Amino acid sequence: MDDDFVPKKKMIHISINSKKNKRAKKRNKALNNLKISNKKIDYKKKNNHKISKIWNNNTIGKNNHYNSKKDTNSTVINNQLKKITRETNLKKIDNRFLKGILKPREYIKPEKEKKNELKNDIVPKSQILGDNIKKKKSHKRFYFILVFIILFSIASSVMLNILDKKIKLEEQAFKKREEKAIVARIESHYNKIVKVVNDTSLYSFIDNKYVVQGTIYHDVIVDLDDVQINADTNYFKLSNKELFLDYKDVLPIEEEEEIIDTRYKRYIPFNENIITNDTFTLYNNDKKMYTFDVSMEFPIIIKDYEGKYYVEYDNRLLSINKDEVSKIISAHNTDIKNQSRITTLAYHEIYKPGEKCNDPYVCMKQNNFDMEMKYLKDNNYFTLTMPELYMYLNGNIQINNAIVVTFDDGPMMPNAIEVLEKYDLDGTVFVITGVFFDYSYFASKNLLVQSHGDNLHRAYACRGGKQGGAILCENEESIKNDLKASIEKTGNPPYAFAYPFYDYNDRAIRILKEVGFKMAFVGRLNTMGRAYLGKVDLYKIPRMTVWELSIMSFNTWKTYL
Repeated sequence: MDDDFVPKKKMIHISINSKKNKRAKKRNKALNNLKISNKKIDYKKKNNHKISKIWNNNTIGKNNHYNSKKDTNSTVINNQLKKITRETNLKKIDNRFLKGILKPREYIKPEKEKKNELKNDIVPKSQILGDNIKKKKSHKRFYFILVFIILFSIASSVMLNILDKKIKLEEQAFKKREEKAIVARIESHYNKIVKVVNDTSLYSFIDNKYVVQGTIYHDVIVDLDDVQINADTNYFKLSNKELFLDYKDVLPIEEEEEIIDTRYKRYIPFNENIITNDTFTLYNNDKKMYTFDVSMEFPIIIKDYEGKYYVEYDNRLLSINKDEVSKIISAHNTDIKNQSRITTLAYHEIYKPGEKCNDPYVCMKQNNFDMEMKYLKDNNYFTLTMPELYMYLNGNIQINNAIVVTFDDGPMMPNAIEVLEKYDLDGTVFVITGVFFDYSYFASKNLLVQSHGDNLHRAYACRGGKQGGAILCENEESIKNDLKASIEKTGNPPYAFAYPFYDYNDRAIRILKEVGFKMAFVGRLNTMGRAYLGKVDLYKIPRMTVWELSIMSFNTWKTYL
């Protein structure tokens, strides 16, 4: 061992036997082969102090020579010295390594130690395989986790996309269901013909918005334009008009519940128009239909009748109060001329084969009557009612190709009604209500019942006249009571009266006016039953009595028209 490992001034010179020397050499050799530790502790002072202490405490140090006798303490001292020397040398070596004096390559390890280290360094195959397996398992775990994370991310993304699409599809489906429900609700209010269920506003579409133009009243039936209904439909358009209704204010009807009279379409409009006030109302038989908040212009259909003007609106003949008309202006509405005269035909009893007629002069077979009515229908004659005749004679309406068909007394009227309804022609029957009246006997949409007196149809009750009718001389109060009773039985306003036996006088005319009749019919008085417009007395309207064809030929009859 190198002298530098132990200080020279404290070196112990001990004479030992050969066996001990061998042991010392082995010890020193072992010290050289010891592994160097990395601990950084300087034990130099401390260990030198321990050696000095041991040395001073023994006689060996005092006598400064080696006692050859076997001392019992020598072994202990030797062991302590060995231990201290070993520790001191190791720490010196360690310090030298730390100070860079010694390098690892300067120490050559013994072969045995190298072999042991090699043995220690050699890893068993089973351990290598185990480590490799562990590493592979670790790598597999890592890759598995990585793949799992990637797959989870992909799956999450896919699921989110699927969920998003599903939500969108559900929203679209919900929206479609909602739209379908809205469309169904709107469609439940639509039909070509609808009835207004509330008093509601009428709208015009101006500048891309709906603007209130007036009011339409409940129970009014209107026609609608075709419409493509969708969820945004809020209004229905009135047919042939630039007006709209809120769909919620109407309900559909399969067919018109009211019968709309279109007879006015046979009237000739005047070549005059009315200009309304800024606010006006249209009526149908005194029922409010529309109110408008804007002035409008209409052709006149019926002119100034009972304080009203009649115009066509919404395929109806509606009236407007005269005080809501601002002015009347000229217009060109038609080229058709108003006829200047009107013929009134007077029939009595219409009988079928096998039925008995008391007076052949005034009776007519049903087939002959049918032939005459067919001629009127085929030639487009317009058969006037009593109100229409009154308006025509007063200049309130204009007509063309018109005629009046009347019947007296009332017996066998069902035979006449059958033919009138067959050709959809209108007639008026003047009934002796005290003798023949039975309302069901005269019930027909084509027949108007008027008075022929209740008990005034008594021949030769008075002197004068053709047959001395009772109206000529009967007590005035009695005549009035008779007429009132007859009017009540007919159930209709007293438009016209037919004088029994065509007998009348000025008193009779005055009584009729006082009772409320607007017209009265007489015989032909050499006029062929023709009343000329502007020249006829409304209480002396002539009629042409029609006889059986054996007396009056069909061709002769046509000349009276």
